Parts: sequence; C-alpha cells; structure tokens
Amino acid sequence: MGWWPFTRKGADLSNDPHIRGTRTWLLDLQALCETHYDDRISGLDAIKPLREDWHGAHQRMELPDLLFEGLEKRVDELLICDDEKWIILLNDEAFWQPGWRPSN
Repeated sequence: MGWWPFTRKGADLSNDPHIRGTRTWLLDLQALCETHYDDRISGLDAIKPLREDWHGAHQRMELPDLLFEGLEKRVDELLICDDEKWIILLNDEAFWQPGWRPSN
C-alpha cells in the first residue's frame, strides 16, 4: 500500500547521460601523461586511445569546440616536445588548467 509517508519513489536515471566536463578530460590526460613521465614515447602512445575518445565525444556534440581545441593544442604541444620539455610540461600547472594557450 502507498500510505506510508516516509517512502521515496525511485527516480528514473536511465535517460540521464553523463557528459564529461573540462576538468575531467584534463585530469584524465594529465594522469595518463604522469603515469608515463619517464618514457615520453610510451606516454604519447597511451594518449592515442584517449584522443580517440574525445574525438568521438566531439562528433556526438558532447564536447564543446573550445574544450576540443584546448585538448588538441595540448596534445600537439606534447607531440612536438623532446624528453626535457616533456618533463617541464608535466610539471607546469598552468598547462593543465582550463584556458591554457600556447605561448607562441
């Protein structure tokens, strides 16, 4: 019977999509790079599946253009760096903040 006043009806969450935000994508990328801090090449290889994920999210219009461009610019910066700059970028807190832009 439904007379008991302290019961809650369950909410239907089956149609509530989870969309990852800026901070989540950046933290995932940063964690992946820091896992491979001592081997830049394996780090770049590990970035490829994550990059495919955000390309898919962008195509599904779950990822705004500005965030997509920011992620792409970070990966481009990581791709062209050498081992020394790899460590510098991993330690650069501004690099991992939303709104980062290349200095050039």
